[in-house]
Amino acid sequence: MSKDAYHPIANYGVIGDCHTVSLISNDGSIDWLCSPRFDSPSLFAALLDAERGGQFVVRPAEPFTAEVAYIDYSAVLQTTFRTDCGVVTLTDFMPLRPGSGSRRFAYPESQHRLVRLIECREGEVPLDIDFSPRPNYARTTPVLSVTTNSVALETENGDRYRLHTSVPLAIEGPSARGVAVVRRGERIALVLELSDVTEGPQPDTLFGALQNLADTLAFWSAWASGCRYRGPYQQAVMRSAVTLKLLTYVSTGAMVAAPTTSLPEEIGGVRNWDYRYTWIRDASFAAYALFLAGHIEDGERFMEWICEIALHCEPGQLQIMYGLAGERDLPETTLDHLVGYRGSAPVRVGNEASKQFQLDVYGELLDCFHTCWRFGQFSAEKLHYLWPAFARQVDIVAERWREPDSGIWEVRSAPRHFVYSKVMSWVALDRGIKAAEELALPADIARWRAERDAVRMEVLDRGYDPALGAFARSYGERALDAANLLLPMVHFIDARDPPMRSTIEATECGLVADGLVYRYLDVDDGLPGGEATFGVCTFWLVDNLTALGRIDEATMLFERMLDRATPLGLYAEELDPRTGAHLGNFPQALTHIGLINAAVKLGRAITPDSGSDNDGQARDITGAVV
Repeated sequence: MSKDAYHPIANYGVIGDCHTVSLISNDGSIDWLCSPRFDSPSLFAALLDAERGGQFVVRPAEPFTAEVAYIDYSAVLQTTFRTDCGVVTLTDFMPLRPGSGSRRFAYPESQHRLVRLIECREGEVPLDIDFSPRPNYARTTPVLSVTTNSVALETENGDRYRLHTSVPLAIEGPSARGVAVVRRGERIALVLELSDVTEGPQPDTLFGALQNLADTLAFWSAWASGCRYRGPYQQAVMRSAVTLKLLTYVSTGAMVAAPTTSLPEEIGGVRNWDYRYTWIRDASFAAYALFLAGHIEDGERFMEWICEIALHCEPGQLQIMYGLAGERDLPETTLDHLVGYRGSAPVRVGNEASKQFQLDVYGELLDCFHTCWRFGQFSAEKLHYLWPAFARQVDIVAERWREPDSGIWEVRSAPRHFVYSKVMSWVALDRGIKAAEELALPADIARWRAERDAVRMEVLDRGYDPALGAFARSYGERALDAANLLLPMVHFIDARDPPMRSTIEATECGLVADGLVYRYLDVDDGLPGGEATFGVCTFWLVDNLTALGRIDEATMLFERMLDRATPLGLYAEELDPRTGAHLGNFPQALTHIGLINAAVKLGRAITPDSGSDNDGQARDITGAVV
């Protein structure tokens, strides 16, 4: 299959129901959908194999142009097709409505269906419809059958799906295809049930789809109204917040790093990973971003998930990532029958990095705890209930911080003494000390203080390389690491202190290409090939320039990054500085988290009254941990 058969990653929009998502190309093809969860096997996977993967297409049967946009601040995607004969809109969404109880928007109710609503605005337009599911990562041959106004699908393992529509579709092997001719004012619905499939007659499909649309738009409108950001970058912040909501698994509050697997960091390369899990690394950044944006309930839900992990973690067994329901075992396998996006193999399912030892995860866990405590999300009773579990993690850091690890970037080479890992060990000890002292909680504070001070002395002595003019990637290694841009953000060192100022300047000289930041360059990370620039690292550099008072440069860098978003305001994990292409899994939570945090800090520097309605609390947190 030609590489031309694949859409650029930037051409995709994403819809979802806080259980899973669909990726939809700008020509009406659903090329990725896993069901019932983000990390379930795929039903459509043309994203990873255009020939075998399966897709669900609705598009004009004649030449067309297309314009794609979200409706307001929602996850409802609308594609407008224009042909010589007329204009048609295709509205795609996965129904959501508020849940019950006091936290209605943190626990939305899903209908576990996907709706495609067609409306002819002008003229008469024939539409090709191709329903080609390929369950279980295209390892299962589906059996389709046509019933009255629907197509039923049953897999070999008993999973059942049903597509409801008034369009006559004919079975062609493992696909159902047909043509719908719509005239001005006509509307047609295609509704794919993903669970709770029932037999027998169904209610009017079009009427139900329109009601679902109204409910879903009302949900997103009400949810978006909770955003408290009031700065100059409202549109970007809102789209990022909606994206983070989409990536949240409502059943547990966990947030996937991205809803895809194996989108490559380099076309034709092997750096293709499964990101449909939750990283502790992202927790403190995500909670902080959600709180800043005003979505306190969503931040609380994520923190509750993190607390459950800490409470049930055996000493020394904290992992860097977990499944959406807290699963620890995420075995990594390859799907060799799929050719990969634009021929980039292997396609991987699972992630063996879950078994790596990474010291930074402890700091990120304790920083998340600290953020939620400072935002007042824990009652006194809950703090005392949680504290023993978190104190155990601090004790482990006190014991193990001198060990080498695999680092934040999960290198698959030998463990090293990464500077960022040591600094996050300091963070774990520092946040533990502050909690114990201010809340009078039981702890071996004297030991924690001694170890915290020892970490700091070692990092300043061995982590800073005068010849490099920067904090190094690891002890004794003359290489830069963009992760060290986080040192001021976790309050290990002020950005204006000479060692950090020179690190920022060295990063600008050594890791920046056309305003985009690489994680690292010219080092052995245990893998062949290379990668593009890493989206969130550019936002980290914005944060550092803002902290240095270089506001004009920070603004220019930030706004150039906004210009590099996809047409729908989304970001993949990486950006190619030569072509601007989005690479890696998509959309990437960490990039959108970085955008929100950078927007609030930069907006505050530009206009002190901007930021968010929670900005006062954010300032209090910042001051409290210095």
